[in-house]
Amino acid sequence: MSSTTTFVDKLGSTGGQDDRVMVAVLDDEDMPQLAIATVVDVITHEPTPFTPELSVRVRIDDEESQMYEPGEIVVLPRSAVKTV
Repeated sequence: MSSTTTFVDKLGSTGGQDDRVMVAVLDDEDMPQLAIATVVDVITHEPTPFTPELSVRVRIDDEESQMYEPGEIVVLPRSAVKTV
């Protein structure tokens, strides 16, 4: 397993570490909702029939980071993300 710098999201946009992305999560009642997360790391794996070649580790707010496949993520344009 090693770290790489970029990935291609569900819509064909390129993303990388520290980018803001939109991911699907389940709320407390197990209902799906969208969340804005920050990419913590992009990890490459030895490809197998059961695991993807790339995984993207994201963090929502200050919660524990979670792994997603690039096809489950939408990179948000930098101009669309406002920081407070």
